[in-house]
Amino acid sequence: MTWTTELVAAGADLAPTADGSVDVRVGRRQARYLLQRSRRSPRPGQVRPARQPTLLQVPHVSARVASLLEASGWSYATDDGAALLQFPDGYRWRLAHASGDSIPATAEARQWPVGMSRIVHALLLHEQEQPLSQTTLAALAGLTQARVSGVVRELVDDGLVSAARGRPTALDQDRLLDQWLQRRRFDPVVTYWAGDRDLALGLDEVLGQLGADILVSGDVAADASAPHRRPEQVVVLAKAGSLARAGLVPVVEQEEATVVLAVTEDPVIWAFGTEVKWRGRSIRVADRAQVLWDLDRAMGVDAEQAAAQWRRDTFRRPE
Repeated sequence: MTWTTELVAAGADLAPTADGSVDVRVGRRQARYLLQRSRRSPRPGQVRPARQPTLLQVPHVSARVASLLEASGWSYATDDGAALLQFPDGYRWRLAHASGDSIPATAEARQWPVGMSRIVHALLLHEQEQPLSQTTLAALAGLTQARVSGVVRELVDDGLVSAARGRPTALDQDRLLDQWLQRRRFDPVVTYWAGDRDLALGLDEVLGQLGADILVSGDVAADASAPHRRPEQVVVLAKAGSLARAGLVPVVEQEEATVVLAVTEDPVIWAFGTEVKWRGRSIRVADRAQVLWDLDRAMGVDAEQAAAQWRRDTFRRPE
């Protein structure tokens, strides 16, 4: 389980906000925390007093670091099931580790940085069109042009893109797409929700709760383009919000969910989107690469086939 599902399973309600914070409610207590993520736990000597209520999300913390974080006013949540929430009234809400062993972050060491992940995402969407300038890539990815130039050099050195006249272009789209699917750094705040209504009516409830500023991905987005398999779950991308008042209930496992809510401010995602019709209603779906990303992580025995079919249909080379 992810740290978000651990908290939800234990009775917390999470509502990410547009400014990078997260509202947390436990019973009648609630607080807003600045959300800070790290792939590595801080060392004891790195812990400083928190200047504002901050929720640190890391793969694991040692007992020593956990004690120092608590004394310094930090809240934290880990991938291995530990959490501490410190509320303004002094109340402390805890979750113990799911096991005595911490989970090292070795799998994340091979991931690309966020900036490179965003730039490759944008390149995948434009590889058959006019190559993007580095200035345009910087604006799309929310990076400086100097950072984009450094990323492009790395991609050229890795043999993934060419950069004629400074405009990067995929040398082998299939290989670049494979690398992106395996190495992308994408850390939305994900929560799982279930309802007993038809999937389309459930999506209407989500729209009613979050408004129209969302993107639909996964099975529903693919089904709106061309039927791949019968959708049983909808992936919703949003910049902020919670579905606690949408007639849905939080669940722990993705397999139990009818709605997966992923809150992200990734600017590449929000730069692309298409208005389509699905079951008599207008919805805005995510770009083809993001849809593939979510199909690749979907549930069901035929999920792999659905992702492969979507990839063939939407990333087909021109004749």
